[in-house]
Amino acid sequence: MREIPSSVLIVLYAFAVYRLTELFVLDLGPFGILERLRKFIGRKAADDNAVRAGNRTVSTELAELVSCPFCVGVWVSSVLTVLYLVLPVVGDIVALVFGLSGVQSALQQSISRRES
Repeated sequence: MREIPSSVLIVLYAFAVYRLTELFVLDLGPFGILERLRKFIGRKAADDNAVRAGNRTVSTELAELVSCPFCVGVWVSSVLTVLYLVLPVVGDIVALVFGLSGVQSALQQSISRRES
């Protein structure tokens, strides 16, 4: 793989974290898979809460985790950091793909806000 300056890598990784977090928390995903997964986790949490009447359960915590962009961002950045350290070529490829996608997403949102 071509040498990428560290300053560019940091920006790419930051945008990759942004895009992957947005993907997991907000987007439908391919064929609506991610949305269905979030709904399933939410239903499971609701069912558990109905049975346990107010006690927090693992599924409740998981439902909150997958709906919180700050929480998901921490986990995504942790995984990307491990990739960067352990499998740098794979990490750089992931950062390049999702980083560029993150830039596009941020620009699109910026343009959409300006037009509304």
